[in-house]
Amino acid sequence: MAESKGKRASRVNRVEAIVAHRVAGSNWSYVATNADYANICSLSASKISRLKSSSRAKASVSRAIVCFSRLTDLTEELVSSLKDSKITKHVLFVSGLPVEATISRLKALKIRSLDRLHLADKENRESEAMLIQRFFVGMKDPVGNPTITDAWIEGDELVLLSASFQRLKIPRSKLDRFLGTNSDKWLQFEIDEDGSFLYWPHADAHFGWKQLEQLVDPTKSIQDQKKTDQFKRLYGHAIRAVRESAGLKQIEIDGLTDRQLRRIEHGEQMASPKALESLAKAHGLEISDYMNRLAAMTRAG
Repeated sequence: MAESKGKRASRVNRVEAIVAHRVAGSNWSYVATNADYANICSLSASKISRLKSSSRAKASVSRAIVCFSRLTDLTEELVSSLKDSKITKHVLFVSGLPVEATISRLKALKIRSLDRLHLADKENRESEAMLIQRFFVGMKDPVGNPTITDAWIEGDELVLLSASFQRLKIPRSKLDRFLGTNSDKWLQFEIDEDGSFLYWPHADAHFGWKQLEQLVDPTKSIQDQKKTDQFKRLYGHAIRAVRESAGLKQIEIDGLTDRQLRRIEHGEQMASPKALESLAKAHGLEISDYMNRLAAMTRAG
């Protein structure tokens, strides 16, 4: 396999019969099984090499080797090389071939986990290139700050894919109040070129990964903030203020001892998602409504 010719082309490591190109400024490498993808990967690597990644992001993708290929690339010889290599993730574009061809090649590759594989069926080469570009951008911080590498509809669920191959499923019902209930419009979204958000033109609605995650689980909103002593104290004070305004005593919260709640309200520990659910129930509120009250109290404080 030819080495990438980009000016910022990364240092090359040989993985058995496969050549893996190290992305400059990171700890992960890529393999492309055709010239088109090799060029796209080289350009994408040059772009992101100018952007700083956190040390946490580098550690999270350490030694990762990601392969980009078309199903039609996978000859018997190449499959044998890939199967015996140290490839950790595989983005496989399946456009134009029947299901039987996909199954036989996947069996040969011995990939049995969705954590290692993404099958992408894109309508044209431009869409394939955009997905690869979003993957490279997403690898800057795939765990701490996930972006949207790919997205699709499965029945009544929107499914997002991050660069770490994390999948997030959002029920359609969570988005109806923003997008309306028209089934055709629900399908008509666009993915930002860097994966920062999805966009529904008919509703002029933008949603990033974190926003959609919080629609599914409102408690995620506080997990995105650093758990500093200052934040723990501020959040604890908000929990206490909301409780006292409702006329509840610390001993009246089922699922929490008064000692646990006292530590939370004094900022000595963070409230877990389970603790927040117990508090919401004690206040007679849905978790989303309770979280909104805490957020308002936190801002006021």
